[in-house]
Amino acid sequence: MPAKSDADLDAILSGTTSMLNGGEGCRRQEYLEQGAKLEDLKAALVRIEPASFSRYHQLLKLLNSGEYGWNVKTSKDRIVLFTERIETMRFLAAQLRKDLKLNEQTVQEMCGFQMPPSLMKF
Repeated sequence: MPAKSDADLDAILSGTTSMLNGGEGCRRQEYLEQGAKLEDLKAALVRIEPASFSRYHQLLKLLNSGEYGWNVKTSKDRIVLFTERIETMRFLAAQLRKDLKLNEQTVQEMCGFQMPPSLMKF
C-alpha cells in the first residue's frame, strides 16, 4: 500500500501538533510524546518506496514473463486487477504505467461505483 504524500502527512501532523500544543498539565506531556512518535512514524513512512513492495515486483515479473504470454501490443490482450482500496488501484495504475512504459489509455482505472450501467451488463 502506498504511503501518503508528504503534504498529506504534514497536514495530519500539523493538525495533531496544534491539538498537542493546546494540552494542559500532565496531559500536555503525554500529547507531546505522542507527537514525537507521530513525527518518527512520518519519517519511516516517507522512506517507503515501490522497490519495497515484493508483491508488486512479483506482478511485474509475471507480466514480463514469456510463460504468462501477455502482449501489451495486442489490444485484445487485457489484464484486470482487482484491489480492495482505491489508493492501491491508483498506485498500481501509476506504477504500471511508469515501469512498463505505458500510457494512460493503455492502463485505465475503474471503480465499481463509477461504472456506467452499460458496462455492468453481462
